[in-house]
Amino acid sequence: MDSTFKFVENASTLFIRNFKNPFSPTRSPTVELNQVVEEYDMCGGTPSIHVVVIDSVSLDLWTNENRNFGNFNTFVPGVGGTCRQRFEKYFIFRDNPTQRDLLKTMLIDSIPSGNFVALYSIFNVAYSTWDPALKNLLSSWGSDSINFVADGDPYIFFTKKGDNSQTQETLGDSIRNYITLSATLGGNWTKGFVNSVTIGPAVNWTSFHWDQDPLESLPGVDSVAIDIIGIKSNGQEVALPDFTGIQIGTPDLAINTIDPITYPKLKLRAYLQDELLSTPPQLKRWQIYYDEVPELALNPAKYFKLNKDTLAEGENVSMEMAIENIGNVMADSVLVDFYIFGKNRVRHNISSPRYKTMNPGDTIIGSVSFSTNGYPDLNSLWIEANPRFDQLEQYHFNNLAEILFRVNRDITNPILDVTFDGTHIINGDIVSGKPEIQIKLKDENKYLALNDTSDWQIFLKDPDGIQTKLSFEPVSCSGIGTSMMKWCPANLPQNTFRIEFKPSLLKDGVYELWVQASDISGNISGDNNYRITFEVINKATITEVINYPNPFSTSTKFVFTLTGSEIPEYFKIQIMTVTGKIIREITKDELGPIRIGRNITEFAWNGKDEFGDQLANGVYLYRVLTKLNGGAIEKRETEADKYFTKGWGKMYLMR
Repeated sequence: MDSTFKFVENASTLFIRNFKNPFSPTRSPTVELNQVVEEYDMCGGTPSIHVVVIDSVSLDLWTNENRNFGNFNTFVPGVGGTCRQRFEKYFIFRDNPTQRDLLKTMLIDSIPSGNFVALYSIFNVAYSTWDPALKNLLSSWGSDSINFVADGDPYIFFTKKGDNSQTQETLGDSIRNYITLSATLGGNWTKGFVNSVTIGPAVNWTSFHWDQDPLESLPGVDSVAIDIIGIKSNGQEVALPDFTGIQIGTPDLAINTIDPITYPKLKLRAYLQDELLSTPPQLKRWQIYYDEVPELALNPAKYFKLNKDTLAEGENVSMEMAIENIGNVMADSVLVDFYIFGKNRVRHNISSPRYKTMNPGDTIIGSVSFSTNGYPDLNSLWIEANPRFDQLEQYHFNNLAEILFRVNRDITNPILDVTFDGTHIINGDIVSGKPEIQIKLKDENKYLALNDTSDWQIFLKDPDGIQTKLSFEPVSCSGIGTSMMKWCPANLPQNTFRIEFKPSLLKDGVYELWVQASDISGNISGDNNYRITFEVINKATITEVINYPNPFSTSTKFVFTLTGSEIPEYFKIQIMTVTGKIIREITKDELGPIRIGRNITEFAWNGKDEFGDQLANGVYLYRVLTKLNGGAIEKRETEADKYFTKGWGKMYLMR
């Protein structure tokens, strides 16, 4: 195997998409690197500028974790962020004078020359109010359009700081609502980093030794330096000032001044550069000597005992497991934690005994016994040797074990499931005026059958605000299930209670369904009542059919909304060239199931004609033909109508 260090030769691609009116998730701005989405979406609806910074060596995107340039979105580990509970890979500056000044300062003072920088607008940015100094800065970085962008238009800018030859920008207008920018990063690299594995933990750090060998004979071509990185117990990495930029003339170095308490682990990082020949210097060796720490490990293969894995509540559970010192040095008296996580995933500490000192090769038996009272259902018992790094140790992953046990008591909530015409809907969905509403309650208990209608509370509120408590048919599994609910009790062991309700909802407007149920033991189906709102439009209509995504490269689906109570008997999508030649007709059977309400077809058109031949890139026209009860279905007006001309839509095939 060739172990020669080489600089990266392949290039990476940055792709940014932006919208005049962004909306998550269908019109979400994204930042992609090598076709992988690195960041997406916005933070509220306030006009803003998003800034992306990419390290020129690692091609890593800067994050807002502990980086604060006055940007709106901040993130503090363990606390959270302004916008998300994770760090973000862009910096948000609101479109106001104070934030724009901070943006300008960041661009000038905080981004090293050579790094890649991109910024793009979010919502209606008012470029006309920008300080001329900010516009002049972007102009000095190669922008020739910043002074001409109209307020509210989408905009993307990209450059490599200090190299205007790589500057690009894209701007939209009232017609071009969707814009993109693609840029190539890197190429033939001339510098880079090499990182070692994590070293330690250590009781004492002793010395560092290294050597390198250039691939060419020309003197002074290569640059190489070594950094020693300290790693704290919480994983935070810190460059050590006294051991940064170690040069070739220092092959051996004492490092006993590094505090092993503060930095129990270390890592090495080499910076290699050859801007003339692009042949990095080769590391012959880099070594750190240190005094190692003990290494403990659980060994259930040597000894493990659990009295029972299924118990009655209140019964004692007992567990024993072997713990070994598999390292080369003695471990002080060993602390062991025993704790459980119950059904609510809350930790309950059981005991923390301390065992004898262990020489290399020694074994102890960790044991625990406690009552299961108060721990119903499935629990996980954990044993953890040397918890919280009570003493330094090489690894901790082999100090943990989980043992599952169950305590039988029927306090489990049954599961409620509600569908409309076989589909789970969300609040505000449109449904049929004659829906088939099915309600199911499933209980895990295989002995107490769900069979009592008095355990149910079901209400329906009509568009006039009149709320009615729904009644059951007097006899189970009988009746037509229209004005009253048809119901079937559970059959063990499946234990599922089923309700069918087929109302005729003659009023147009928004309805609300309210459901609450409980099992035989009185466990309710949820802490909150199930509530869902839905809309009924009895008139048969259809919105314009939108293909998504558009433009597309491999496939596109069709999105539309039907109202009424009947599915069209005829539904066809015709796709043709701009000259009027029909190249593909998609039938109702091909599209897959169609329902009243929101539809996203299972079928996805792959951009091929009716003969299976791949079509050329370009614009194609399409229309939808429908028929219900012998006539065409009326079109329903929506915001999407502006993208259609007399029922004709455009789709863009791009590869």
